[in-house]
Amino acid sequence: MEIATENPRPARFSRMKPDLPFDREDANRYLPWVIAVITCLAACLLTAGMWLGSVLLAGGHDLSGMAQVQLPAIEGQDTEAFEKTLRNAQGVDSVRRIESERLRELLNPWLGGGEAFDHLPIPVTFEVQLASGYNADKLRKALHKDFPGAVVGDYATWMADFQRALDGLRHAFYLLALMLSGAALAVVALVTRASIQLHFPIVRLLHRMGAEDAYVARQFRHNAFIQTLKGGFIGVAAAIPLLGLLRLFLGGMETPLLPQTGFSPACIGALLLLPLALSLCVALVSGQSAVAMLRRLH
Repeated sequence: MEIATENPRPARFSRMKPDLPFDREDANRYLPWVIAVITCLAACLLTAGMWLGSVLLAGGHDLSGMAQVQLPAIEGQDTEAFEKTLRNAQGVDSVRRIESERLRELLNPWLGGGEAFDHLPIPVTFEVQLASGYNADKLRKALHKDFPGAVVGDYATWMADFQRALDGLRHAFYLLALMLSGAALAVVALVTRASIQLHFPIVRLLHRMGAEDAYVARQFRHNAFIQTLKGGFIGVAAAIPLLGLLRLFLGGMETPLLPQTGFSPACIGALLLLPLALSLCVALVSGQSAVAMLRRLH
């Protein structure tokens, strides 16, 4: 009598519930909070960079050929003659005189207003559009022949330097946010390696039951993804009220150079995508790290 024998098949393992007791790890309980702090800082830096980008976009219109001309408020200055000379100067396309009330509005955030403001010698100011081929230096030389005290400022040069400084600060914020994200990846990779060593007896038992390295690594990858996603959304949730307070603080300061803060659709989308993008990167890195660690421990 022959007894039919069958080749043993590898055990099938459930994909819904992990075979490793991750919930018993202290590191697994604290990891989401570490990720939350990192994500909160990264979200604040990312939003600040986007706010500076909105300033650059709003001030990105062409200012070439624009100049500001000021005549100091000195007794005996013939402002009418100066304006006539300015309009008739070679290379000047148009001249617009800025009214004193408008100048007061522009200077009030800087000087604070009050009674002392009325006694300040505010210069007579004009905005000038120069023709193609002319610049502020040529206009300055032409005016200094009759009005040596006239001040000619080049809008384009000043604005270009200002935008260059803002752009450098914006890229610094993005770089810091990227470095924080890299730090989160490193933290999760180290936690994953430590978790493999902690659960290695169970991992060895799973191998004897037919589990492969890819299956075990998938367990660690899934756990890292869930913990990072959880901590990422906690961090973004904490960053939103902080950014709201910063927005109220900046909104109360009447300073023209401060950015117009606000949560645009692009900003909200970036904040929502940040935890998901970080979690996907963590899953990729932790999965590769787990496979390499398991092969080394065999």
